[in-house]
This record gives sequence, structure tokens and C-alpha cells, in this order.
Amino acid sequence: MTDEVPGAPKLRPFWALALANTLSSVTIPLASLTDVAVLGRLPEPEPLAATALAGLIFDYLLWSLAFLRMGVTSETARAWGAGNGRQVRDTLRDHLVLAAGFGLLMLMCAPWILTLGEYALSPTASLVGDLRAYFYARILGAPCALTNYVILGWLLGLGHSRAALVLAVLGNGLNALLDIVLVLHWGLGAAGAGFATAAGQALITSTGALYIAHLFSQRRLPAPALEGGRQVDQRIRKESVRTPRLGLGSTLARLLRLLAFHRDLFVRTLVLITACALLVRLSASMSVLALAATSLWLRVFSFVSFLSDGAAHALETYAGVHWARGEFAALRARVRQVLGVALAIAVLALAGLSAAPEFWLGLLTTQAELMTPALTLLPGLLLALLFGAPAWVYDGLFLGTGQARTLRNAMLLAFAAFSGVAAIAYALRSPLGLWYAFAALMAGRSLTLSYAWHVHARTGARARHV
Repeated sequence: MTDEVPGAPKLRPFWALALANTLSSVTIPLASLTDVAVLGRLPEPEPLAATALAGLIFDYLLWSLAFLRMGVTSETARAWGAGNGRQVRDTLRDHLVLAAGFGLLMLMCAPWILTLGEYALSPTASLVGDLRAYFYARILGAPCALTNYVILGWLLGLGHSRAALVLAVLGNGLNALLDIVLVLHWGLGAAGAGFATAAGQALITSTGALYIAHLFSQRRLPAPALEGGRQVDQRIRKESVRTPRLGLGSTLARLLRLLAFHRDLFVRTLVLITACALLVRLSASMSVLALAATSLWLRVFSFVSFLSDGAAHALETYAGVHWARGEFAALRARVRQVLGVALAIAVLALAGLSAAPEFWLGLLTTQAELMTPALTLLPGLLLALLFGAPAWVYDGLFLGTGQARTLRNAMLLAFAAFSGVAAIAYALRSPLGLWYAFAALMAGRSLTLSYAWHVHARTGARARHV
């Protein structure tokens, strides 16, 4: 195979992909910020607080299965880099089957899921009604949300983030529009926000399915926006659309192997969600205002992280291709580039939030009683953003190269640091201390993953795939 990317990789295709990824990724937190901004304009804080708690249930349900997105991107990129068109196709099909199965299971088990969630979160009586209304509205979109992980992840793995961008803009744009109509104009409150999210997910699924069906009806796959992609596409295009004969036994065996492969990603993501859930749950135990303020800043944190994720997703795609081709000098250069961008984004965010925190809060809520507790939490948010920037980059690196075990181990070590600081903060009844614990989680991830990468970069040896 011709090496199109020597030690000094081409910049334009990579950053074109990164920009499209950023625009696609940022629509997701923008939709969440719209939820917060709309609910924050209601006269009472309970719908916002209840939605934050209900959101934790969906974080566990959906983000614990985020390996459907992360895994399909990594596997698709590595398969394409190796010229294996059959695996490109099989990766899409297998992950769609898993997404459909998990989504239907969630719908069937919805009442029991809600009961378990209420038991774990212990919402106050004033929050229960809004929490249930949001849950039952949003759960309708769970199968579509999981399917979208696969559709968007597959497109990103091929380097075609323009298509992913269009899908994300359509779905999350509808979500934001329906938030305004259903919550503010029709007065549906938390239920309206849940219906808006479900409708946005359904639009992404239907449009994405039509797009992929069109690709395969043309007996071709899109040529990836990567160096050398045209040559690879010409070689494997016919193979990648060939339809195999599948037996039930072989299908089940392949799906079980796929689940086993993703177990480390599942553990990694579950631990991260647990840390976020503890941040919200412990804040709720201190006061409703502390819970609402934490919810506001978590949306801001998510927005900044998704800005950095654009370049990290591009790194994930290119890392898979470089890894499959053995282009380690190019991979090291990519990592340095993306680290610089992620840190620059974090510094700009810190400067903007520090200079005018009241302005940004004013965009999210009109409730004056939230301002003081939210401003108190600002130092913890700033530290979490700064320490989190390298972690997001290394996530993309190790996901792209298929080293899920490294991500799992780093998360477990970082969670130990989070737990220690959070225990002290809870004993002191300090919401700010909980945010310092969250910053410790981000710092732990960045330090351990940085160490793992520098060991690899120094030796120049390929770590074992897991």
C-alpha cells in the first residue's frame, strides 16, 4: 500500500474533517443548552432541576452504550485504512443490530427503569411530577438515539463528517425549535423538553437511514476524506457492498464477540457517567439551587468539551488509519497538533467565562436566585475545563487505535481521585468542593493517558489491541 502520509502529515484534509466534526458535535450541546435556556425562563426552578435529575437516568441508559458510537468509528477507520471493505460493511450492520436490540429493551423496561432511577436519585416531592413527565416523553426516542450513535459513528469513521453534520444540524435544530414551541408557547414544561429531544433523534434516524440506503442502492460507498482515500475506495468499493449470506448461529457468535470487545469501553463510560451522576446527586442533597446551578455549568462544560471533540474525532478517524498502516510518525504529529488546539480552546473558554460570568449565566436563566450559587461554583468549572482538554484528545487517540483497556484503566484511577475529594466535599457540605472533585477526575484522566501515550511514543512499539 502506498504511504500517502509520511512523517509530516498533510494539514488541509485533517483540519477540514476536524472543522466539520466540530460543527457537527457542537449542535448536540447547543440543543441541551436550549433545553436549559428555555426551562430556565420558567418562573420556578423545579422543571430545570427535575430535568437535570431525569437526564442522569438517560446518561446511564444512553451514554453507557456510547461504545456503539466510539466502537463503530474506530473499527470503520481501521478497516478502511487496511482496505477491508467487507469489515466496513459488517461493522455498520452488526452495530445497528445491537442498537435496535438495546433500544427495544429500554422501551419494554421503561417503568422499571424509572422506578430504579427514582430510588437511586431520591427526588424531592416537588420534583417527582416533572421528572416522570420528562422521562416518559424522552424514552420514546431511546431506540433512535442508539441508532444515531451507529449512523454518525460510521460516517465519521469513513471521514465523511459533512453528512454527519447535516444530520446533526437537522435533528438538534428540530429539538431546539420544539423546545421553544412546546415549553414556552404550549406550556408543556419538562414533558415538552422530553418530546423535543425524542423528535430530534427520530429525525436524525430517518434521514440517516435514507442516506445510507441511497449509498448502497448506488452500489458504492462514499470515498473517504482522508489521504489516500481515493485509491483505497477504488480497490474495495465492490467488495464493500456485496451482500453475504448470514446464518443465525454465526450472527449471534459475531455479536457476542463484538460485545466482549466493547466491554472495556462500557466500563470506562459507565465510570465516567457515575462520576457525573454523583456530582449532580450530591449537589441535589445540599439544595435545589445547588442542583440547578450545577446543571447549568455542566451544560457549559459539555459545550466546551464538544468544541474540542471535533478535532478529537478527526484524530480518532486518522489514528485508526495511521495505526492500520503503521504510520507512527504521522500519528505522533497528529497528536501534537490536536493537543495544541484543545488547550487553546480551553484557554479561550476560561478567559471568556472569567471575564463575564454573569453574561453567560444570563443567557441560560432569568432566575436571579441562581446567580450567586452558580458564581460560587465557577472556579471548579474552570479547573475542570483546563484539566479536561488533554483527556478529550487522548480519548480520540486511544479509541482510534483500539486501546480500550488503556482508557478503562485511566478512568478507574481517575475515579479513585474523584471519590476521595468528593467524600471530603460532601462531609463539608460544599458544592464547590464537588466541582473540585470533578476537576480531579479530569486531571487524573489527562495525567494517566498522557503517561500511557508517552510510553508508547518513546518505545515506538505498537501496543496490543484490546
